[in-house]
Amino acid sequence: MKRLLYRLRGSLTPGASGVLLLMVIVYVAALAGRFSGAYDLYRWLPLDAPDFCSGQIWRVISYALLPISIGDFLANGFLIMMFGGLLERAWPKTEFWIYCVVSVLGAGLLEVILGSSSRSAISGTAPLCFGLLVGWGFALGYEKVLMMLLGEVTVRQTALVAGLLSIAGVWAALGMMNAIITAGGGFAGFCYLWVQLKWMGTRNSRIVESERMSRLEL
Repeated sequence: MKRLLYRLRGSLTPGASGVLLLMVIVYVAALAGRFSGAYDLYRWLPLDAPDFCSGQIWRVISYALLPISIGDFLANGFLIMMFGGLLERAWPKTEFWIYCVVSVLGAGLLEVILGSSSRSAISGTAPLCFGLLVGWGFALGYEKVLMMLLGEVTVRQTALVAGLLSIAGVWAALGMMNAIITAGGGFAGFCYLWVQLKWMGTRNSRIVESERMSRLEL
């Protein structure tokens, strides 16, 4: 047990630690407000499309900081620690935070579009975790991992299987709409990484062409 805790502590990175700390602060504050009756963050932080459209725009981000339950906090907190640590080591310092915001914002805007005529509110870190899973598969896709029963497979294959199982689980537990919103976090993250990759490829191509033109002029 001590060895497991040591490994988990060693896998934490500054960005993942920051996300977890925010989750802890918001969750503890929400529970304190609910039990004391002084305030109710469960009314002010979840994303509700009509309230967002009426001007409460912070909800498109704040919903992801409020876990649904202690089980949601523990399970998704572990995933943030695991995938967040892997991605943060592979990316520049600020890239992890930008990617988290993109995933959360993408899923939130999808909820606003799809839920504009209903009063259903969403909260929890599932869209962020799904976004991190997609980012892991995109950024480290061709690395090999060892899976029980499957043997050695690529990260991309593992992420694909895990993603499909996750969406199926959310669909079975919370319904189709929540599954679509959760998938929206991964889709937004994928689009961000794809556009970034294309932009970098175009930029590098222009640099090479510029160097060639300079040599021809000489």
